[in-house]
Amino acid sequence: VCQMLLKELGEPLLTSTLILPDQNEPLDDPYDIEQQLEKRIDVFIDGGLGILNTTSIIDLSGDHPEVIRRGVGDVSAFE
Repeated sequence: VCQMLLKELGEPLLTSTLILPDQNEPLDDPYDIEQQLEKRIDVFIDGGLGILNTTSIIDLSGDHPEVIRRGVGDVSAFE
């Protein structure tokens, strides 16, 4: 299914760990995510339970990369 979706989109698909502003732990249960965000998302693809490894987030919108959150993955190239 994922390969068909990517072929149809014609571009990469990016996912990240979801930690809501009022929470400390990432959401990993698709049912919980849908219940909390259903009115604020355009498309919801249930990929099953996730893993609780926090991803790293790098802001590339400015002149210099900024590490927003350190998680899984080496971010040293952006420092």
